[in-house]
Amino acid sequence: MRTGLVNNNIINNNKLLLEEEIIKEEKKEKQAKEKNEEKQQEEKPRRKRREQPVPDFPEGYDEELKMAVLEWLEYKIERKEFYTEIGLKTLIKKTLKYQKNDVIQAMETAISNHSQGFYIKSSTYTHPPNQKSVVGKMEHNYNAEREAQEILKRIQEAERLQTWDN
Repeated sequence: MRTGLVNNNIINNNKLLLEEEIIKEEKKEKQAKEKNEEKQQEEKPRRKRREQPVPDFPEGYDEELKMAVLEWLEYKIERKEFYTEIGLKTLIKKTLKYQKNDVIQAMETAISNHSQGFYIKSSTYTHPPNQKSVVGKMEHNYNAEREAQEILKRIQEAERLQTWDN
């Protein structure tokens, strides 16, 4: 009978130890959970939200061109891309150097193609012929060589005619 009581006491002690360990584990988990919640509730310092600077259009700036630039700036905001003060001033200066229709067309094309930037194809300035690409340069060199050969033939022809005259 005594061995039965001893076994019961050992079992009861083991149960108590297990229950105490379980309670300790639960407390630790609860504390960890509370710490995580506190960390999440603390406001993290957020980066200052960038804003597009307000364009300073010069006096006499074309209204249609102004609307195109403002539309371009709205598009850049939608893409979460922003101009700096200097970049915006340069953009406005650049638009003054080209014809109004060329600038508007370049901006509209860039917006419709979801581009990051735009390239103004100026109708007033054209690149030298056949100089834009490698193929163009090769073509240009080929044409120059052909012209040189034709000139050489004419010179030889003129020399031959002179020798016949003499």
